[in-house]
Amino acid sequence: MLRVDGGEAVPVADGLGAPQGRAFRDGELFVVETGPRLPRAVDPTTGQRRIDVADLPVGLPSGVTRAEPALFCHGLPGLPRRFAGLAVDSTGALYLSADGEGSVLRLTPRPAEPSRDRSEDASATADQERVIPGEDAD
Repeated sequence: MLRVDGGEAVPVADGLGAPQGRAFRDGELFVVETGPRLPRAVDPTTGQRRIDVADLPVGLPSGVTRAEPALFCHGLPGLPRRFAGLAVDSTGALYLSADGEGSVLRLTPRPAEPSRDRSEDASATADQERVIPGEDAD
């Protein structure tokens, strides 16, 4: 991911695992990585990364491969790619379209623990709640 600074493209985050949905909240960029199945918070100025929650139902399940060809342009033959979208509401909650199960999840931030460094830590710092259950959900 890049940002434009003084007319030049500057890397903000590289090495992301199949990034899809993106949203900004309080100056942080959130991006859904469907490879490792998590949303990652990225400081767009420093590039520092944080993981709030992991193992989300996004992307293809382990061991499943896509059928080709894929749809790259409307009107061409193929199958549309699944997409994990991300949005933020006025309370700061993230909404994730969990394409792996066809649901929408609300990820509500928990208060930060001041003594704990959360950079690259996959322990949960957000609560998950299914807002719109998929067909397979209980």
